[in-house]
Amino acid sequence: MLPSGQTAAAQTESITVANEATAPAPIAQAKGCELLAGLDATFLMYRPGRGEWRACNPERAGQRFLPASTFKIANALIGLETGAVADERQVTKWDGRTRAVPAWNQDTDLAGGMYNSTVWFYQAMARRIGAAKMREWVGKLGYGNGDIGPDADIAHFWLDGDLRISAREEVAFVDRLRRRTLPLSLRSQDIVARILERDRGEGWVLRAKPGAVLPIDPDTGDLLQGPDAGAILHGAEPVGWWIGWIGRVDTGVGGGHGDGDTVFAFNMTLRGNGDLPLRERLARQLLVANGALPAGD
Repeated sequence: MLPSGQTAAAQTESITVANEATAPAPIAQAKGCELLAGLDATFLMYRPGRGEWRACNPERAGQRFLPASTFKIANALIGLETGAVADERQVTKWDGRTRAVPAWNQDTDLAGGMYNSTVWFYQAMARRIGAAKMREWVGKLGYGNGDIGPDADIAHFWLDGDLRISAREEVAFVDRLRRRTLPLSLRSQDIVARILERDRGEGWVLRAKPGAVLPIDPDTGDLLQGPDAGAILHGAEPVGWWIGWIGRVDTGVGGGHGDGDTVFAFNMTLRGNGDLPLRERLARQLLVANGALPAGD
């Protein structure tokens, strides 16, 4: 049975889009790639209306890394679809534990947890979803390598486990959400698209999610610090992400099939916490350089 609100044609389109985005036509050199000089990084953008791909370091765009908090997009979708959370405003009470990020120290809902990237909130929701349903839905979504690891890792497999995804696969996944062709209800997809909004301007809306492979306590969801904190990552590369899409407001909340839409993924190897602001800053500069965002916004 198809998910509520999805037609057979939409399901067929989702498969086509996924195949197209994971095995694209020749990729052109993006403008502004000199901004990444000295960094181990990639930038990939896709303009569906034109069938156009551009990239900086396209080889790296095909390499898989831990998704870190970019997985919150899939986690939110699965949580809504399975009933682990009712909607974007259902509040989970803060446990009173003071964590390193001040914005995490409060009662939180799905929307606030997405915006502030509140780890403990999404860990709690993953536990409510459960390993069996999570594994099933990660497979249905075709998310990266699909490996959530053993059941015991349910609350942290995207932070330090075996799940891996490439920039190219992130673009494919986000584009299906943009088009509302994921094998999920339209309601779930609409809610998650809505809470991903980060910025808007004259005629456009930017929906995006950052992520960073950092040492997070698997039980408390707190950011670990100190010389031994990195050991929890089990040798995983410290990668920073910024992924999403720019939609035109006249085509609906998620951009729909607008010819002017742009889907993108950026990742870089983090040399330290000082690199964290570079994820969004460089991605925005590259989107401006390639005409996806207006200069000055």
